[in-house]
Amino acid sequence: GLALALLLVLIRDPFAVMDAGFWLSFGAVAVILFTMSGRLNQTVNLWGRWGKVQWAAGLGLMPLLLAQFAQASLVSPLANLVAVPWVSWVVVPLTLVGTALSEVSADVAGLLLQAAHEAWSWLWLLLAWLAERDFALWHQAAAATWVTLAAVVGALWLLAPRGWPARWLGLVWLLPLGLYQGPPVAAGEAEISLLDVGQGLAVVVRTRHHALVYDAGPRFGPDFDTGEAVVVPFMRHQGIEELDVLVVSHGDMDHVGGADSLLAAYTPARLSSSVPERWPDQGARACHVGQAWQWDGVDFQILNPPNNESLGSENDLSCVLKVSTGGASALLSGDIERDAEWKLLQSRGDDLAAEVLVAPHHGSLTSSTAAFVRAVDPHYVLFPVGYRNRFGFPKPAVVDRYRHTGATLAEVARTGTITTRLGSDGVVAVPRYYRRRVSRYWHDRSRRWASSGFLTKEDEH
Repeated sequence: GLALALLLVLIRDPFAVMDAGFWLSFGAVAVILFTMSGRLNQTVNLWGRWGKVQWAAGLGLMPLLLAQFAQASLVSPLANLVAVPWVSWVVVPLTLVGTALSEVSADVAGLLLQAAHEAWSWLWLLLAWLAERDFALWHQAAAATWVTLAAVVGALWLLAPRGWPARWLGLVWLLPLGLYQGPPVAAGEAEISLLDVGQGLAVVVRTRHHALVYDAGPRFGPDFDTGEAVVVPFMRHQGIEELDVLVVSHGDMDHVGGADSLLAAYTPARLSSSVPERWPDQGARACHVGQAWQWDGVDFQILNPPNNESLGSENDLSCVLKVSTGGASALLSGDIERDAEWKLLQSRGDDLAAEVLVAPHHGSLTSSTAAFVRAVDPHYVLFPVGYRNRFGFPKPAVVDRYRHTGATLAEVARTGTITTRLGSDGVVAVPRYYRRRVSRYWHDRSRRWASSGFLTKEDEH
């Protein structure tokens, strides 16, 4: 029956295999069949068997959930133990009978539907309470393929029928999943990831034992922002459990929109911004020139705005952060424009040189002046822009200005998340582009990359 259902689904929608729900749905049924069917001498009572079903589904799906989402629910077996029979035996029957009687007696139907609503509301109180527990979710760095496969073997071994030899060895197979920490960042190095948040900016910087987020991307409405949808999932995927510093460069919505969602998921040890008044309860403080610190042999410097600076546009007051290892640097410039660039050249000109530059103001004509470009002299220029954004960023004139320096250029809208590392020996790793790493055989790679006007031939190779 399961195989027939699988066949019919794939005939109807062959691309269902690309959907996580496909694997989780069929995986859940397969695990339940494996655990509950064809077993001899089943003397456990109904509730015992029902509890075993929840335990089996929770354990069997955990490797897939962690592989797909870098998180798994630890309370789902308990939630389903109550929710499934309550909905099946109470909520659904009341709803169906109430609906069937709606043409016979509106009063009786109304009472039944109201009872279904109340029954659901009582259940929701329990589900909400469980979801709010600190232990409700297990977050972990996205595991390597071999770790996931080992965990699948371990789960099936534990769920094997009684009499299967040494079932306890399933725990040994699960150990890599519990201990996996993700690829580490070496001491003295910094990993910098420019996230694809649409028309906005969000950067995650990792050192050996610390993490910093620079801006949190835009908010697109009351129910969606990229802090919750992109930044937090990326950090969970990387195994980042604590956020040391959040820097919000300035108050434009495409930079600050996701900050509240990020703060709901993480409590940074320090919040620094040119608009600290937005977060009085979090102890936010103003960023300014002179602020500096070191993590794991990596130096961090704030280069803008000047101390006690209150004049100028909000863009020009953006916090500018420089990250430096042994001879390699990255410059995160926010939305500074030509006035701020000129002041930086006058006051901090010797500190501007950087191998990696996140282009000021998304490649606007009001930024990236020729003198600033010469002073930074980057090897890699990363443009944080949204696909077909209404501003036309990055502007062709700005792109040409950077291209003439010989730098490699990349648009996050074309490449997806861009990740590079500043080595302790001064070497900058060639950036990794998300869409290239996950490209499929049906993607026209040559057209997508070569005709874009971005990325050098060396990088394409």
